[in-house]
Amino acid sequence: MDRQFLGFDAYSQASFRAYLSSTYAGNIAGLNANWGTSYGNFNSVVMPQTYPASRHNPGYHDLIQWRKKSIGDYVAVGAAAARAADPNHLLTYSMVGGIFSGNDSLNTCEDAKTIVARCAAAGAPLQFWSINIFS
Repeated sequence: MDRQFLGFDAYSQASFRAYLSSTYAGNIAGLNANWGTSYGNFNSVVMPQTYPASRHNPGYHDLIQWRKKSIGDYVAVGAAAARAADPNHLLTYSMVGGIFSGNDSLNTCEDAKTIVARCAAAGAPLQFWSINIFS
């Protein structure tokens, strides 16, 4: 099954490219060496669209890491807004803990460690966590 994480909109593309530039310290040659590509610059990098059948695709791995960070940042914005609105309210998050399908492409990219770290860095540490399991 081909599964796309995103709509590949301009905002997501720009965010992904900025993440790659930061990850590879602005060195497009480093990205090209890792990905086996020949991009001229980060603005020409194309976001991987489908899960690799071989499970080996460094570009797709970078996409997963960007997606984990993006979700962590998104949750942190909400946690910080909730903290600002009510400093005494318990901050909680409920993530998808697992989807039992045997299909690796269903990775939700919700990374507990990243979410907790991004919320703490935003000054809104989480105090309660729950996990949902779907089968």
